[in-house]
Amino acid sequence: MNWWTADFNRSREPASFEGLAASGRARILLDRACFSWHDCSCCQQLNPKRMKSIIVAFACLCFALSCLADTLHFNCNRSASLQSAIDSARRGDTIAFRGACTGPLTIEKNLTLMGRDGATINGDSKDAITISGPAAVTLQNLDVSNGQNGIVGKSGAQLTLLNTTVHDNGGTGVLIESSSSATLSGGAATHNGLNGIDVEATSALIVAGDYISQNNAVFGLNINGSSSITFESANLTVAGNTLGIQIGTSAAAFIADAATTISVKDNITTGLTIVSGAHMVAFGGTIGASGNGVHGISVDSKAGFDLDAAATVTSTGNGQDGVHLEETSVLTMFNTPAFSGAPGTTTLAVSGNGANGISVLTGSNLTVIHQAAINSTQNTGFGIQADNGSAITLIGSKITGNMTKDVSLTFGSRGDIRTTTVQALTCDASSLLRGDTGLSCPR
Repeated sequence: MNWWTADFNRSREPASFEGLAASGRARILLDRACFSWHDCSCCQQLNPKRMKSIIVAFACLCFALSCLADTLHFNCNRSASLQSAIDSARRGDTIAFRGACTGPLTIEKNLTLMGRDGATINGDSKDAITISGPAAVTLQNLDVSNGQNGIVGKSGAQLTLLNTTVHDNGGTGVLIESSSSATLSGGAATHNGLNGIDVEATSALIVAGDYISQNNAVFGLNINGSSSITFESANLTVAGNTLGIQIGTSAAAFIADAATTISVKDNITTGLTIVSGAHMVAFGGTIGASGNGVHGISVDSKAGFDLDAAATVTSTGNGQDGVHLEETSVLTMFNTPAFSGAPGTTTLAVSGNGANGISVLTGSNLTVIHQAAINSTQNTGFGIQADNGSAITLIGSKITGNMTKDVSLTFGSRGDIRTTTVQALTCDASSLLRGDTGLSCPR
């Protein structure tokens, strides 16, 4: 025989069963031949002559309805354990809870956990919420804090975080690892002891809608280990971290539309870093990097950054370079409206930076072609510097009004500059220059 114990109110319980559920802890004995937890056909199989009680008739109706997803209501201020509600819930259920709850919590089934009236989860110095295995879990309207990590998705987990804030955790706010995936929309990751968001080991993150990652001790967002991040109509602010966004070790980043806006500002070092074989593509959208202590944007160590489809990038008022390329990295700007469907110009504007507008170093390449343009002005150093075997290709751009020189080519670097305004250019005898500037090297 099988026992079912009703500990929580289900939103679709029929009136005839409400009194039983409200009585506290109702036990219903069902004949084993009839009842299976996942079997909706119990009412058809049950032989009335074998009923133990008239209660079974009501229970059968309840179980038939419960094969559909239910909403369970829970109050952490009145009950001992939110984990017990999670364990008792069926796949696809929603747990709507109130109060101050204590973790750690583990979820290994498809489930929605929805906070009401300012509900909180305190991790008690352990991982506050862990989603493990191929479970599709939605966390909505939650405040998660004081864990070792705030929210962890691992081993193929699928997370959706809606209007959920993770803060003041000892490690990372949201950690996605081991081929898991997550979607963020609304909410924030703040004041965590390591990273705001960390995506590792071939995992995937989608940012859609508003999100903030700020004042975390190391990275605001770290995408690493062949993982990926996609921005879909996102409005992302990453501020006040040691480093804003890192796209690291063979990772990929993609801005999918013109509606996306990314702001990396006032980070202690660099705003956006693409490094170690990683690649980022902006197919439209807007990126702004300002007030960062070192570079606004850096592309390092065989990394790549493509700007396409009338994407707009600005990098202003950073402590050193507006855009910094080194170690055989590549920045390519272009737009082919027949392909992209975007009639505008892909643009990069760098101004008011403490060193160069753009540095292209150690065998790196900057290429501007096909309806794209750079505007570099009022930077303390050069508007664009190419050094140590690097190359720049410019069309339709304006490099003027910089405090040292507008363009510098040194130590075997090359410049192909056409239909571009350059007020002051310097180059040494080891460098090559062609185009329509009317200038030659050395000068």
